[in-house]
Amino acid sequence: MGHTDNIKISDLKTIPNMLSISRLILIPAMLIPAYYIQDEPQARFVFLIMFIVIGVTDKLDGTLARYLNQTTALGAKLDTIADMVFYPLIALWLYRFE
Repeated sequence: MGHTDNIKISDLKTIPNMLSISRLILIPAMLIPAYYIQDEPQARFVFLIMFIVIGVTDKLDGTLARYLNQTTALGAKLDTIADMVFYPLIALWLYRFE
């Protein structure tokens, strides 16, 4: 990976990495409305909004990192971790309603 092998604390301050971190925070928070989604109509709305925000930040973090020339090893790792947590959780959540 060359220049992206080093992870620095200062990398946390970039906008793309902040988006990835926010996604990592929102993913477990999304489980709360997901749990109540059948009993509470408001939970569906909250879940949908969180799902959209997570999806948008997933697209934006990499795009902004390249556009702002702020690609980092930390950002690549954060994005991968968020994807590895988010997509299986969504699959499990969908399986729950089968």
